[in-house]
Amino acid sequence: MIEDIDYKDNINKKEPREIASKRVRAGKRTYFFDLKVSSVNQSVFLAITESKRCTDVQTGNSFFEKRKIHINRLEDMVAFHKELGEMIDYIKSQEILEKSSEYADNDIDFDMDF
Repeated sequence: MIEDIDYKDNINKKEPREIASKRVRAGKRTYFFDLKVSSVNQSVFLAITESKRCTDVQTGNSFFEKRKIHINRLEDMVAFHKELGEMIDYIKSQEILEKSSEYADNDIDFDMDF
């Protein structure tokens, strides 16, 4: 499920300013798509973060494991979108998700507009 997140104004000029953000919940994982402006050279970039809640086996404490990628130029974002779309089309055509037990019970919607 895709959820809208409000447009942001970042007062801390040392950090990149967040322009817009979307959140996608997919089973045990949450994906964040954050469009930001660099505070150094004012370039726009897309930060994609995967966040997964984990539990430390020894202490029982919960923590979030995060993985992040940055896509820095508009041309790269367009190419990324094109290739992602092609991979999703391939997955749908091969019915890969239906065959995978890991995703069989999860409601994942790949119809996203960028």
